[in-house]
Amino acid sequence: MQQRLLTPELMDDPDLEPGLLRAALAGLGRLNALSGADAITWRALRSEARTAGRSLRVLDVACAAGDLVLAARSRAARERVPLEIHGCDINPLSIRLANEKAAAHPGPGRFFVHDAIQPLPAGEYDIVMSSLFLHHLGNEHATLVLRRMSDAAARLVLVNDLVRSSANLALIAVASHAVTRSHVVHTDAALSVRAAFTRPELRALVRGAGMENAELRWGGLCRTMLVWRRTA
Repeated sequence: MQQRLLTPELMDDPDLEPGLLRAALAGLGRLNALSGADAITWRALRSEARTAGRSLRVLDVACAAGDLVLAARSRAARERVPLEIHGCDINPLSIRLANEKAAAHPGPGRFFVHDAIQPLPAGEYDIVMSSLFLHHLGNEHATLVLRRMSDAAARLVLVNDLVRSSANLALIAVASHAVTRSHVVHTDAALSVRAAFTRPELRALVRGAGMENAELRWGGLCRTMLVWRRTA
């Protein structure tokens, strides 16, 4: 696969028309479901909560419109898994959309505006996670965000993201057109794969963030999941 190409995505534009953003976020939600990534992340959360034997506080960094948070809350309620799940994002419109959805599906946790580059209170959350966010960042900021996440996590960090490869680029193109008519998703899906890290590049990032014991696991279609556990 060619060298990493970090290009601003359409959904990164704060001036993107709200209707287009809503349609793109809905399409992205369907693409996430197709990948199986959300289910894989949920199983990791459920396993951690059951191992802990108590309620855990979870933060989804760069949560967009909160689909992953709300899906996990619903599963937690249905399966009686003690989780308090929060979400943050730098985009106020995304947080507004998340709060609108949350009003119809109440559960423990809140949504709030936060820039992932900035620190969070140390140990404020048991688990800090992100999905489809790291590839939006340059190497320096990606390393910093990983460090911020590990500083804030009392137990576990989960990062689910795309992997850059020629095969994944072709698969994402087919999948995105299959689940949505949104040209924003069609464009951004290809840009996302080109901007994603390879597994060796991810290993270099986690070493730079001081997360040497991190593992890379299967994260779903075209994805990997970085798992880091606090040991001291």
